[in-house]
Amino acid sequence: MSYLEHMRTFLSIYRNGSLSAAARELNMTQPAVTGHLKSLEGQLGKPLFERQARGVHPTLAGDELARSVEPMIDGLEKVYRSARRDADDLSGTLRLGGPAELLSARVFPALAEVSHSGIRVRTRLGEAAELIRDLEAGALDLVVATVRISRKSIDYLPVYEEGFHLVAAPKWARAACTLRDMLDRVPLLAYDETLPIVRRYFQTQGISVEGRSASLTVPDLRGLLACAIAGGGMTVLPGYLCERAIESGELVRLPTGKRVAPNIIYLAGSKQSLRSPRTAFVRDVLARASRRW
Repeated sequence: MSYLEHMRTFLSIYRNGSLSAAARELNMTQPAVTGHLKSLEGQLGKPLFERQARGVHPTLAGDELARSVEPMIDGLEKVYRSARRDADDLSGTLRLGGPAELLSARVFPALAEVSHSGIRVRTRLGEAAELIRDLEAGALDLVVATVRISRKSIDYLPVYEEGFHLVAAPKWARAACTLRDMLDRVPLLAYDETLPIVRRYFQTQGISVEGRSASLTVPDLRGLLACAIAGGGMTVLPGYLCERAIESGELVRLPTGKRVAPNIIYLAGSKQSLRSPRTAFVRDVLARASRRW
């Protein structure tokens, strides 16, 4: 029945648009994903994707196959998760750590499935370095990490690419023509006095923010969002947090030159904690939910 596994791999490639992203999602090597795709294309006698410089694009046959198998593969996955949940004793407490903003916007809604399994989730909010230390010490079971901190005992599963935008209320978009002008004329709103997110963003544009200070610093991106909408200045925010305000016209994306590389979000678990069916189940639920983030 290997063709079912090949179909599952095909669907992951289709949804992610690349073999490498599918490999990360399925926790497989890229050669293994490539092997599955080649085998399936050989069985069907037609190409399913066109290889491009960045990722792959489905052919007409690929689109048709995805429409046909998607409901069935997703249905089988749901049956499998339900059977696994019934087979394993998942009841008990899972200790989850992560940044407040990402957990609130994406992770907590995805835990609806977990609430019916007998699992009690207890959350700790904080920054990655501190949370990974607690994970390594056994004080947490799973961490949503914004950086990968190398530890032999920690396993990292990449699940999401966090894109960033430079945003401000519409009135500030008319205040200057260039990014350098904006730095001179538009107040900065930042997560920290050291301007970590702002600095990284402007560095990609070849602009230094050394010597600059923020008019407001608050270690909560939702606070920066609220202040930006109110017209307090410009800031750099992840797309998942500000895209709705951009769509409504409350914020505008300020013009930039170079594309800013996204930040990879990981589900981190210790090798010890991942032996627990409860932790493995929750990680699986969040990894699948991340396809829609």
